[in-house]
Order: sequence, then C-alpha cells, then structure tokens
Amino acid sequence: MNLAMKPRVWTVFTAYLVALGAINSAGFVVAIVAFVLAIRKTGFPTEPDPKALEELVKAALMEPWFVLASAALSALVLGGVALGGAKLSPTGLVERLRLGPSRGGARTFAVAPLTALAALAAGGVIANALELIFGRKSEVLIGLERAMRSTGPMLALTFFLIAVTTPLAEELFFRGYAQTRLVARYGRRTGILIGTGLFALFHFDPMHVVVAFAIGAVIAWTTERTGSIRVAIFAHAANNGLFVLSVQSTRTAPSWTVVAGLAVMAVGALAAIALLTREPRADPPG
Repeated sequence: MNLAMKPRVWTVFTAYLVALGAINSAGFVVAIVAFVLAIRKTGFPTEPDPKALEELVKAALMEPWFVLASAALSALVLGGVALGGAKLSPTGLVERLRLGPSRGGARTFAVAPLTALAALAAGGVIANALELIFGRKSEVLIGLERAMRSTGPMLALTFFLIAVTTPLAEELFFRGYAQTRLVARYGRRTGILIGTGLFALFHFDPMHVVVAFAIGAVIAWTTERTGSIRVAIFAHAANNGLFVLSVQSTRTAPSWTVVAGLAVMAVGALAAIALLTREPRADPPG
C-alpha cells in the first residue's frame, strides 16, 4: 500500500497529548487543594526543612480521596477524548473504536476470563520481581492500596472508579481509539508496541509503568486476536477488580517462587488464548 493511502496517526498522538495536558492541569489543581488541606491538618513546618516539606507533599498526594479524584478525572478525560475523536472520524463510532462483537462467537466466553488471568499473572510477575529487586513497591500502587483499604461507601466508590470507569475509559482510548489506528498504519506488531508504550507511559511512576506495559501488552494482543475491545474491557475490569479485592485480604509475600508460578500461569493462559483465537486455514484453491 502506498504511504499516502495509509491512515493518518497524527490525530492519535495529538489526542494523547491533549488528554495528558488536560489530566495534568486538572490534577495540579486537585493537588494544590490536597496540599492546602494537609497543611490545615498537620500545620506548616515552622523551620525551613525541605525533607519535612517533601513528606507533607507526599502525604497529601497519598490521601485516598486524592487518588480517587485523580482516577475519576483521568477516566472522564480519556473517555471523552476517545469518544470525541471517534465522532470526528469518517468511520462510524462502533467500527472506529472496535466496539462490535468479538470474532470467535461462543469462544469469547473462554477468551475473556483467560485474558484477565493472563493480564493479572503478567502484571504480578513484573510487580513481584521489581519489589524483590528494589525492595519497595510502586508509589502509585501504595497510594491505590491506601484508598482500597477503606470500608463501606468509600470502598464501593473505590471499586467503581478503579474496576469500572477506569478500565472502560482506558480501553476506549488506548485499545479502541489509539491502537486501532496505529495497527492500521504500522501493522499489528508495531501498532501494539507503540500503543502499549503510550498506555504504560500514561501511568507516570517508573515502576508502575513497567507493570502497566506487561498488562497492556496482554490485553492489546488479545484485542487484535478477537477484533474487538469488549474482551479488553472485561479483562481490564477483572484485573483491577481483583486487585481491589486482594488488598482486603492478607497479601502473600513476594518470592521468586511466586514469580515463577505466575509466569507459568501467564504463559499457559496466553497459549490457551492463541489456540482459541486461531484463525482457520484458508482452503487451497481449486
């Protein structure tokens, strides 16, 4: 195909930058509010102490309500940009975002939970390995876990934002709006790689970026195998939902044995998905 005939991708990168700018701007305002509330709660350090000030800022940004407000803003912006960009496209909304049924019919009912399992295991491999290597968790995950240890209405709100709105908005944008166009332009392998890279970088924290890349790569690959983001939305929601629920229980200490077990689980689930989504061979001519 002639390069001039290939679909444009500048719209994808522009939408990504617009989303980042809007989320960071809104997040900056919320962060200032969180910082002011933290000062009112603990008092401003009387002596000029950069370390104390740094701890105060960190405490403000780790407040559960700040984490949840950030998640809500991010979902609102990503979902809005994806839907707005798709509406501007000459392609219909359902086709542009790949919201239609998955290929494979009834097999999708097996592919969806397998994708969730593969994503959860792949993310677990990276998260546990990084914790073993560096001796600490991602700051983002620590903040999320603090929000998830709430109870009652706050826990219900946390579950809704993390396991419902966030996966829906992120899949609409990254696998629906961005990856669809990137794959059409660059091919499946490069399109998945670029789209997953954008998804991972969106999570900012260096350790969480690597975990997000592993999870995103699994979901991106399955999206291409099924031709729809429906499985991606389910898998992402299940991954986040199980993470929220796991925080409520006693956590297994990370070990290389756990890493190996999760790796075997991920490979097995991916192999099963590949088998279930295998395209039939074309009949020989004649």
